[in-house]
Amino acid sequence: MGKLFRLFLAIALGIPLAGSLAFNGAPALAAAACTSGTPAPADPYPGTTAAATNFESGSLSPFTSFTAVTGTVSVSSAFSHSPGCSAYLHATTDKGSIANMSVGLASGMKEAYADGWFDITKEGVAGNNVPYFRFFSGGIRYADVFRDNASHALVLRTLGTTGAQPYVYNTLVPTVALGTWHHLVMHVVPKGAATGLQIWWDGKSVFAQTVNISATTFDKLQLGAEHDQQMGDIYADDVIVNSGSETPGPVPGTLPGGGGGVTVPAAAATAIKAAAAAKPALGSSTASIVCGLVKGGCYQSFQAGAVHYAPGVGAFATWRGIRTAWGKVGYEKGKLGYPTGNEVCGLRNGGCYQSFQGGTIHYAPGVGAFATWGGIRTAWGKVGYEKGKLGYPLSNEICGLRNGGCYQGFQGGTIHYAPGVGAFATWGAIRAAWGTQGYERGRLGYPTTNEFPTGGGSVAQKFQGGRISWSPGTGTKIT
Repeated sequence: MGKLFRLFLAIALGIPLAGSLAFNGAPALAAAACTSGTPAPADPYPGTTAAATNFESGSLSPFTSFTAVTGTVSVSSAFSHSPGCSAYLHATTDKGSIANMSVGLASGMKEAYADGWFDITKEGVAGNNVPYFRFFSGGIRYADVFRDNASHALVLRTLGTTGAQPYVYNTLVPTVALGTWHHLVMHVVPKGAATGLQIWWDGKSVFAQTVNISATTFDKLQLGAEHDQQMGDIYADDVIVNSGSETPGPVPGTLPGGGGGVTVPAAAATAIKAAAAAKPALGSSTASIVCGLVKGGCYQSFQAGAVHYAPGVGAFATWRGIRTAWGKVGYEKGKLGYPTGNEVCGLRNGGCYQSFQGGTIHYAPGVGAFATWGGIRTAWGKVGYEKGKLGYPLSNEICGLRNGGCYQGFQGGTIHYAPGVGAFATWGAIRAAWGTQGYERGRLGYPTTNEFPTGGGSVAQKFQGGRISWSPGTGTKIT
């Protein structure tokens, strides 16, 4: 992936395949790398923990995956709820395509909890809905929650005991938007005709009833496609599965550990309502306000995006490409933090941008949306942001270069940063000449200035190990 991206970037910039865009061992381009050593999510439920993972180890363990034909299950850094990685399940409409992962429950269990964050980015076809959690006993699915591909609703399905059509369906949430993280918790107490079932969606109780099934215990919890051609792209993160002896369940609407019981501050409710009203394109809300985010924040999901609120910051909407790009760098938990303004459009070539606590995200048609922050963003500003020679960013910041350096690709060149050196842009003939010397790995090292005029239409740029000059008559010269 990293090599293919650097090839694309090099072609887009018209530069030779060398230096920081093509050197061996460069980190693959990703929204965020797995953060090994990050503590697993704490299990707040009574009973025995079957799984509690954020997938930051790069492993799916303790889940066991099953794939067939074009189905895949992997740890991915493309999207994640908590910065780093998530589990990614991909199935297609190809005959035989299956992708799922499962974990066993305690033998003879009397109750179970399944708790996780999900982002469905691609839906399936009618009749093959995209699943979240599924409870099995003896190879038979008795209860599951899925996103209906026709109505886009969140639906509970249970297997009854009689009738030609034994399945019972309950719509829990009218609309679930694609490309948005949601929190799902299921609590089941299998007792046959008196089975207890509670479900929370984004901290709100959406189901708390007794259902009639024949099972008196479950032995497996599954995520993903059960049968072939059940197309969908599912990201799952911060998953907790717990099973054990029967104990009193939580009060409907309140999660152990505080999840659904976090009080929504009046200031948050007022600000989120006002922000949503100011952006009717978001559509209707799809869940209640969820609080307990970093720095006392809250958010609410809508059909086309979300509104995030933080004390001292305010409430602002994110949607479309900019929201997706924000998610790739960790939402409010990442370097960008919370949004500090709404999306602003009308930039060069139909572009838009949105400001965040730690930087901005710029979007342009045909280019995509990417974040800029820190020294590289400051350097980009010095050469005119998207209106200058560099144009729009083509990637997020990529680190792991020589001496702790980082770089970011733009339409017209790149910006390199190194500790103790700073961040400077390179483009055109001087950049090409720098590439012939090995970019930052060569004898010239990192740039120490931007390009500057030297008279008569000539320009020059200084590097750690020398200088590159360019003149209309003689071209480039390295000294």
